[in-house]
Amino acid sequence: MKKNFPIFDQLIGYAIKYFDEVIKKTKKYIKPNSEERKALNQLVKKLENCNNKMTPEEIQTEIYTVGKENGYKDKLRDWFKLIYQVTFGDENGPRMGFFISFFGLSETIELIKNKLNNV
Repeated sequence: MKKNFPIFDQLIGYAIKYFDEVIKKTKKYIKPNSEERKALNQLVKKLENCNNKMTPEEIQTEIYTVGKENGYKDKLRDWFKLIYQVTFGDENGPRMGFFISFFGLSETIELIKNKLNNV
């Protein structure tokens, strides 16, 4: 591809360099406490029971359910903030149902598991 699209390849290189030199430095991953870890592990289990035929809205509902079952019923924004801080190193992030549909169900499960195992 580099040979066929040199400008595109160069732009990708710039994007990676920008991420490494600017964006990466702003990431602040958090280490979840035991209750947060429990909730995130339940999220992983819930996602493992989902399938690729589910709509982003259906996946989003499952994520809401896990949050509500783990004490975030009246503070769902804090639930998503926790997910974002552990997985993305940021307080804000994409709508998780759509992110999972785009990124992949198994890939998202692995991402969360890896973050939980490395904090």
